[in-house]
Amino acid sequence: MKISRKRCVIVIVVVFVTFVMLYMQMRRDVEVIGNYILSSENGYEENITIVANKIYITDQEKMAKDLVERCVENSFHEIRFSYDLQGYPNGLHITVYTNNITYKLGVVAFELLYIQKNGEIYEYNIKDNPEKFSLKIL
Repeated sequence: MKISRKRCVIVIVVVFVTFVMLYMQMRRDVEVIGNYILSSENGYEENITIVANKIYITDQEKMAKDLVERCVENSFHEIRFSYDLQGYPNGLHITVYTNNITYKLGVVAFELLYIQKNGEIYEYNIKDNPEKFSLKIL
């Protein structure tokens, strides 16, 4: 049985597109695009903008927890936070874009707030007192 040239090209294209999509979804790390600090004399809050480098985000809660953990560990490739100068932040606000296209279009995938429970402001930091914080996905 002969396989037509057209069918062979279609199979190759489908396999190639599948590999490209899998690479884009699975193998690329998040990228910090920007950050700034909201500071007062009592403490500070870190505000971070991240591009997830994904086609879609399947589990926002899992990604949010991973991002908070990476902030605590200071393990982003593009940026190192100065925790030695001001200590760990007293809150996080992270804006996540799915990929560079959605970033350029201004389409936010989700935002997360890692803030102190019960309205306490700047009393605890994100590393030493994680039980005093709640994670909210907007």
